[in-house]
Amino acid sequence: MWPFRAFPVVLFLFESGWSAKSVSSVKVPFLYEPHIEITVSPIVTPDTLRILDISWRCEDNWVEGDWVALYNVEPTEKSQPSKFSHVVKEDEGWVRTYIPENRTFPETPSFKKQCLGWYAAYWRQSDMITLPVATTCLTTNPTWMEDNWESIKSISLRNIFLPGTHDAGAYQLAYSPFEPNRFQKYVYAQDESIMEQLIHGARYLDFRIGRYPSAFWLNHDIARVHILEYVLEDVKLFLNKTKEIVVIDVHAFPVGFKNRPDSHAELIQYFRTKMGDHLLAFMGYDTTMQQIMDTGKRLIIAYNDAGIVAKNTMFLWYPISQKWGDVKSVADLYKYLESIMHGRHPRSTMWSAMAEMTPDAWGVIVDKYKGLRTMADLSNHNVTEWFYDEWGGQANIVAVDFIRSTGIVSTAIKWNKAKTAMVPTRSRRTTIFRSLKR
Repeated sequence: MWPFRAFPVVLFLFESGWSAKSVSSVKVPFLYEPHIEITVSPIVTPDTLRILDISWRCEDNWVEGDWVALYNVEPTEKSQPSKFSHVVKEDEGWVRTYIPENRTFPETPSFKKQCLGWYAAYWRQSDMITLPVATTCLTTNPTWMEDNWESIKSISLRNIFLPGTHDAGAYQLAYSPFEPNRFQKYVYAQDESIMEQLIHGARYLDFRIGRYPSAFWLNHDIARVHILEYVLEDVKLFLNKTKEIVVIDVHAFPVGFKNRPDSHAELIQYFRTKMGDHLLAFMGYDTTMQQIMDTGKRLIIAYNDAGIVAKNTMFLWYPISQKWGDVKSVADLYKYLESIMHGRHPRSTMWSAMAEMTPDAWGVIVDKYKGLRTMADLSNHNVTEWFYDEWGGQANIVAVDFIRSTGIVSTAIKWNKAKTAMVPTRSRRTTIFRSLKR
């Protein structure tokens, strides 16, 4: 069982501006239904890469003898041979299969939801029950907003639950096992390109941009990782091929911007040149999904300098508040996230729970944490569970490292559908007057 569990009871009122249709809280059915999911471990060694994990939960319905199994074809009966099986000893948990995904991303990405060749089932040892209690497949989610539009169209930006990627530009593409060096251990925070992150369901991208003589780069702190131009081409193609809404949070400017206003001017012009047809003018964070769709533009760029935004509201949005705990353990991550989930949330902007641990400088030097992959592996199953429970009803953005090792996308989809039980009581256009520092 996961530690630090948050128990599901009801869907709470989000904050001022929202009320239930008829009562102050409603039962959320999916919390009480059997659930199973396949995720992809971030761990890499000279022998393993992209190995599959199975997680499950069945609340109080666990029965002695239940088991989960992994298949490379859709399971239809209990006697069907599996690639992996595990006897379940508790009502929720996860298990590592040590079976690799064996995936190479196609050169031409698919913008239709598809299973990726792996299936899982939760079975009950009973002659009376012949079908699996729950099934799933390892899937993409390139159109989850469009697929659930009737459920989410009336939700505002402040109240939508967006799955996101922390340090989205710090990604490393690898399809064969390898031994990470120190740079790779502590710079790369994602396993997927920006296109892959979007196809797998991320709708919030955390960008850190550096200005260099030759080009703008996406950085992880002072380490430059990928050229911005190529990343924006991915975003543009995704927007052209789907009807999804994407939020880019330009949250830090680690290189080439300090005391250089010309760098900001050049970057804004660069966004206008590359993404102008998609850039949505600032409308306020109480804007609903439908109101955004009605404009014909579906890219929001939040820029972490309110003074600059004030002069460029036709292209930029006011800063998003990132809630970052700078913690080193799973226990401390839970304590920090619990404090912000139970605290007051910004009323004038979106806010992001930065749901990852962060190493300190000395820990990097001595390799105390064994890298960001190991840190994510310790926390990501927990993070999924915390937001699957009651926190999901209050979440706005949840940004994670190595997003496919979490179930945060499917969790967000479920909670957004549940939010149709909530209706806005008023709308309010607001302005932010200061930058929000991480």
